[in-house]
Amino acid sequence: MKYRIGDKYFFKVLDKFDIEDEVERLDEMIRISNQLSLENEDYEQLWIKETVLF
Repeated sequence: MKYRIGDKYFFKVLDKFDIEDEVERLDEMIRISNQLSLENEDYEQLWIKETVLF
């Protein structure tokens, strides 16, 4: 997940070692994004995606 708060950019990465199931992992990233949105009025989500790691 990539997001912006103010003029700073951040990445949040969850991989299969954090949460094994990819649906649960994506759900957790969406939950984190929603929480950041509540906490920061200038929050902007740039992207969330699921990438398969080989």
